[in-house]
Amino acid sequence: DLKKLVSFFKILGTGKKRYYEEIAICLQLPSSCAASVPSEQKPEKITVRPIESLNPLYDFQSEISQKIYQMLEKYDPAKSKAIVALPTGSGKTRLVVETLADWINSGKPGVSEYKRFILWVVERQELCWQAYNEFQNVFTNKGKSSSPLELYPYWGTAGKNIRDILDSTEGDVVIVASKDSLDKKAINENRATIKELGKRCSIVILDEAHRATAPGYVRLLNALGFRKGQEHAERTILL
Repeated sequence: DLKKLVSFFKILGTGKKRYYEEIAICLQLPSSCAASVPSEQKPEKITVRPIESLNPLYDFQSEISQKIYQMLEKYDPAKSKAIVALPTGSGKTRLVVETLADWINSGKPGVSEYKRFILWVVERQELCWQAYNEFQNVFTNKGKSSSPLELYPYWGTAGKNIRDILDSTEGDVVIVASKDSLDKKAINENRATIKELGKRCSIVILDEAHRATAPGYVRLLNALGFRKGQEHAERTILL
């Protein structure tokens, strides 16, 4: 379509963030593929209710998904930490989120109801939106109607109170957080609460594992109860 092509190249030349979603639209991609989102958009806590099925994962994704599921289903100290290494754009976020959906749909075998929290830590705000949108997409299409998911944004201008999240919710909870929202200051001010979150998480996911050795990530992982060369005292999995 010539008009769409002309429009695409016009907005491609701008650095303004509000045009990123228009680029995705021109390419007939979902808004979650946009490189960024309008700065005035504020993420909110939502309840995700399922409606219909998704297309199946590719074979290579399914193979990795099964291994992650096995980690969740039967805790093994020797396999309580893992890395998913795939090329950019190959669907890492989708396969991990869908694995979590399958596991939750099966009643979360391998963990108690006490460990009903999942923490997804992301480096940048646009990647927070990507994970947040993927959880909406997958659970809306694949979750069970009897088990809605509580999805909490923990970045940017969203409210940030882990104590409230731990105290006021029931059922399965996913917290999508930026690394900067859990920085040194936040850890020092909420050390006991973050330690409790580490105990009550079934799994903690670092979106960009190659950054996990940076001081900010090491500080956060220690605050959550992870120690180098040791399993988590409360059997929390790290991915």
